[in-house]
Amino acid sequence: MTARAAAASRPTIILTETDADRITDLALGAMQRAPEVARLLLEEVERAEVRPHGEMPVDVVSMGARVEFVDQAHGEARAVTLVYPAASPFSGLTETGESGRCAWSASDRRPVRPTRPEVCAPC
Repeated sequence: MTARAAAASRPTIILTETDADRITDLALGAMQRAPEVARLLLEEVERAEVRPHGEMPVDVVSMGARVEFVDQAHGEARAVTLVYPAASPFSGLTETGESGRCAWSASDRRPVRPTRPEVCAPC
């Protein structure tokens, strides 16, 4: 699969201008200690649709948003807030995905498969 085909198969990303700048800075700062994660972050920012904060769709999960969902892998109701690594009690950078279309690992390394997401406004 070509890089273009792989990117087309991934979920759409919509970022605020501020988040795009902050994620780019985060990736550049991680280049020495986590080059692969940094490269992936930069690729995702590059393919993202970047909008002013006031033009974000209400159903888009952005930084600071709280998302409530059912983890279909475990049948558990969960709520998470999307934060930057410096604001998290967990160390390091991790991958996440668009609710309902991607899965990711929770802090305890269990797979999370969200369904029926409810997006709350950023804090």
